[in-house]
Amino acid sequence: LRCHGGKKIESDFDLSDREGLLKGGQFGVAVVAGKSRESPLVKLIQHAKEPHMPASAPKLADAETARIIEWIDLGAPYDNPLVASKLKGKS
Repeated sequence: LRCHGGKKIESDFDLSDREGLLKGGQFGVAVVAGKSRESPLVKLIQHAKEPHMPASAPKLADAETARIIEWIDLGAPYDNPLVASKLKGKS
């Protein structure tokens, strides 16, 4: 969330809640819920497509990437928004 949620939202891509995740950002949809193979985010975190993510940081470990792929295949569920300010006003 350092770059895509909370106080800073680069490329209009907000990961702090599911709505923002599925909406995508300035470069279009990043995650297709239930379909990791169709989700550009997977190629970005695998460094198979530019810009590599996370930016200015080492590639995620294979186990971390596998967990993200599994999460997307499960429908990319969120129990709650990931930023406290997004919790306000929600019941």
